[in-house]
Amino acid sequence: NIVYSGLLSTVTGVDLLIEAFKKVSNPNARLYISGKGDLEQYVKEAERQDKRIIYKGFLDHSEYYNLLKSAHIFVNPRNMHLLQNQTNFPSKVLEYLASGRLIVSTKFMGWEKYKENMYFVESEVENLAEGIQYVIDNYSEIAAGVYEVNRKIAKTLTWENQINLF
Repeated sequence: NIVYSGLLSTVTGVDLLIEAFKKVSNPNARLYISGKGDLEQYVKEAERQDKRIIYKGFLDHSEYYNLLKSAHIFVNPRNMHLLQNQTNFPSKVLEYLASGRLIVSTKFMGWEKYKENMYFVESEVENLAEGIQYVIDNYSEIAAGVYEVNRKIAKTLTWENQINLF
């Protein structure tokens, strides 16, 4: 189960994610998308075209946490070619880290700090597709050590710890 949850927009790269997922060859892979935004119809159309894509809509807290628990891989497909993404941090990756699951992400500002915690790719459909496929194909080997590493860093990312950096 591959999960993206958040704003359905070109800014967050949902269009890149859908186009990339279409290139993933594994027939058992499922892409679960939740959220709302201006690409909602685009996501619904992708769901109609590819039965491996499941749109969950905008979820309440309990449904959202159940979706997170079902994930094997999270994806942060933010389109870093867009100006508005050049200086922001995708906060959703903090929640993804706390889950201890595998994460495929485009290279956001400061990504180097998290290179031991996520599999990073460039903001291109082909790169994202290759990254997702690689993580699926090597899931057993990669997943073995990810939980502890990601939970450890997530515990350091508290509000108190972040304030003390300044």
